[in-house]
Amino acid sequence: MGDIESNLDEVLFDLNNPRFDGLASQREALEKIVLSQRSKLVNLAEDIVTEGMSPLQHEIRLKTCLIEQVKSARDGGASFDELSTLLGKLEAARSTGDVN
Repeated sequence: MGDIESNLDEVLFDLNNPRFDGLASQREALEKIVLSQRSKLVNLAEDIVTEGMSPLQHEIRLKTCLIEQVKSARDGGASFDELSTLLGKLEAARSTGDVN
């Protein structure tokens, strides 16, 4: 996944977002988002600091690893139960739309 370069000054919030009624400015939009998502933002920041990457990159790596485990188990003659468990995990990952 490549980096996306953007000037922070170009990022704007939708003042008509139905989750936040009556937004008058970009500052007010940011304040409401931070207040309503405080714990999620803290968790995100902690993960980025400890993992050194965005959670999305971690999820993609995890699912790629899972696909490799399924292939390895299949090729290595894993038991039906082992393969079934791995395939179930892969199917759950695919249901989120993150794995093709």
